[in-house]
Amino acid sequence: MDQRFRSADVAASLDATASSNNTLTLRLLTDANYVQLGATCLDGSPAGYYFRRGVGPDAARFLVSFVGTGWCTDLASCEARAKTPIGSSRGWAKFVHGYGLANASSWQNAFAAWSVAYVNSCDGAFFLGNQTRGSLHFRGRAIADAVIADLVRTEGLGHSRALLVSGDSSGGLAAALSVDRFAAALPSVPRVRGLIDGGFFLDRPRCGGDRGSLASIMALAGVNVSGCGGGWKCASLPHALPRIASPLFLTQSLYDYSQLGAS
Repeated sequence: MDQRFRSADVAASLDATASSNNTLTLRLLTDANYVQLGATCLDGSPAGYYFRRGVGPDAARFLVSFVGTGWCTDLASCEARAKTPIGSSRGWAKFVHGYGLANASSWQNAFAAWSVAYVNSCDGAFFLGNQTRGSLHFRGRAIADAVIADLVRTEGLGHSRALLVSGDSSGGLAAALSVDRFAAALPSVPRVRGLIDGGFFLDRPRCGGDRGSLASIMALAGVNVSGCGGGWKCASLPHALPRIASPLFLTQSLYDYSQLGAS
């Protein structure tokens, strides 16, 4: 058979396999241990993530991706967010299709065969909140830790070949500020890296990531970034980057539509 046709047949077969494997399934963190840990959305509903097991040798490599949805800055905006899918798991779909790094098409994505955990954002901050205020549960840090613990328990993450922690926008900020903690919790994983997409925020008024916005949500959500002296700069990637020990790959558009629109 002509090699060109053989290659085309193989490509078609791989595309068909990828298409059938491009669905991620919701896993809510309802286990008693995670409930006790406090892994809840803003409204107190259980947090969760979407998962797809990888294929072949790359199934032992994991991609944990944090969804970016910005953050609220005061009680009123957080209370409003708690009534939406970015503040509550009520009404989340049971399945989602992978895109970007979670796309299972091997022709578009180098991570196509990896095991993927796609972590929904519902904590009101950037997965680092650590307190409850009235009816609002700022428990992003517990959510992130529970996702890692669940993957260790159910999928063998603790003995995987690699972990890539990624995220976009506020999810990228969350990934960068959490990757060292995950590396410390997974001493047997030889490679823990970060891939940060759009995690830098301009320190300009009304630009989404300025000192006023960060200071406000850090106080409201009880954000405490370990190894940092405190203050809004601990959650600002341009300032926090030098103290992050894990290797990071950083990508940032010069024409970030969100920040340029705000600015």
